[in-house]
Amino acid sequence: MKRIKSVLAMVFTLPLLAQTTFAADSHARYEIDSPAFPIAVNGSPLDNVHNPYPLFLYEGITYFPMTWSNTAALGLEVKWDQQKGLNITRQPACQPFSQNLQSAPVQLTSKQAVPPPFPVTVNGKIIRNAEEPYPILFLNDIVYFPMTWRFTNSEFNWQTAWDASEGYSIGACEEQTQEHTRKQEELAAHRNLLIGGNLASSGDWIFTNPFNHQPSLEKWSKDGATRIKLTDDNARSINVSGDWLYYTIDTGTYVDGVLQYGGIYKIRQDGTERTRLSAVSASQLAVDQDWIYFLETSDSGISRMKTDGSSTEKIIPEKGIHRFFISSQQLFFQQNETYDVFQTDLSGRGKKQADKHLFSNPLIVDGWIYHTKVVGDTDGIYKTSLDGSTSIQLYTVNVWDSSGQLSSLQYRDGWIYFLQGKISHGSHIDVTKIRIDGTGYSKHATVGYGRELYSVDPHWYVIQFTPFSTEEHLTRVTEDMAP
Repeated sequence: MKRIKSVLAMVFTLPLLAQTTFAADSHARYEIDSPAFPIAVNGSPLDNVHNPYPLFLYEGITYFPMTWSNTAALGLEVKWDQQKGLNITRQPACQPFSQNLQSAPVQLTSKQAVPPPFPVTVNGKIIRNAEEPYPILFLNDIVYFPMTWRFTNSEFNWQTAWDASEGYSIGACEEQTQEHTRKQEELAAHRNLLIGGNLASSGDWIFTNPFNHQPSLEKWSKDGATRIKLTDDNARSINVSGDWLYYTIDTGTYVDGVLQYGGIYKIRQDGTERTRLSAVSASQLAVDQDWIYFLETSDSGISRMKTDGSSTEKIIPEKGIHRFFISSQQLFFQQNETYDVFQTDLSGRGKKQADKHLFSNPLIVDGWIYHTKVVGDTDGIYKTSLDGSTSIQLYTVNVWDSSGQLSSLQYRDGWIYFLQGKISHGSHIDVTKIRIDGTGYSKHATVGYGRELYSVDPHWYVIQFTPFSTEEHLTRVTEDMAP
């Protein structure tokens, strides 16, 4: 991005001919507006509300900022030449999409774009801006391109689409779109574990311990219509990897106030070959490739062992770890009374502090931690950069209101879903959602009394219960659920 921003400083070194040729409409001003629809790049949603270089509209056409990170994600290479100006060329591959954001919303109401004060070349061809029906524009030291067929398809070979509800999408590299889909599925699996571990999904099936009063590990169709019992184990922290399920067993007994677990097990998806891999009391499991990562109830840290039960090793021998999760081949864990977030590689090396905030419900999407945090009487949803330098408030509510208290954050297709409400007389819990930029708040469904929102695309499940009863059961969320 710094390379592109240096363009303005170089403008005055251009030859007189180049400046004269490109400055025919240099005094023109173009009124611009903010798009009122979501935008995605290679499947990744874009936060335009907090973007210091926001997309804008000119005469109904979307304009895209050619920052360094944006062009890399779109499979473009940007070069600057003092004689020829800015040159943009199509490349065969794309980099992962990422955004540098600011805490405060960006205002475009009083902004005006201008033509670039230097030549712009695309794939070796000079752009004659005065002849373009939708000219290339310049705002905040950044060049903006119109998302017209001429550029998106003819020059850049992108796939673009418009949908009234999902907005505008740009597909520059199919492999990055597929990678975003894979990461979303991986995120759902790890979030389901972190939220409670009572449900895991694979293909057309979910695997769950659905009733607390009659424990068992069961195999359900995604819609819950078909149900098959696999074992009577009181399974917790359920993982799916290949043909196997991995889980720990809740014994219901406590030692010094700490719930104990009866070992780590695996069983095939058809209920055969149930095997005890270890007798360790592990409160949380996460399977990644050939390793089972687990947190011991003895407060001795995080360990891992091979999925066949061999090669156990302690990778983070530290006390005070509350929970952990895996994201993009990194291990994240919350530690100490302040629930500080740390990260290491999957072998436990390279520990660094990701953020230092007292918060809950962490999930990571495209390099940002989405989480809840209580400040005074306010409960809110925030997004924070991994280094903690930028924190953005997306949504807040008074914890004393009937709609107060937020939990069980999940991500799907550009939306943050969560449970909202109170478990008290006259109140209920809703499944609600907001976009990743904090806009579009809406209620998805009312679930009555519920906790632990589980993602089973295209469905949602919750643990539901009734007042004055200890019985709980897993229920698929529907729009007609009674409060």
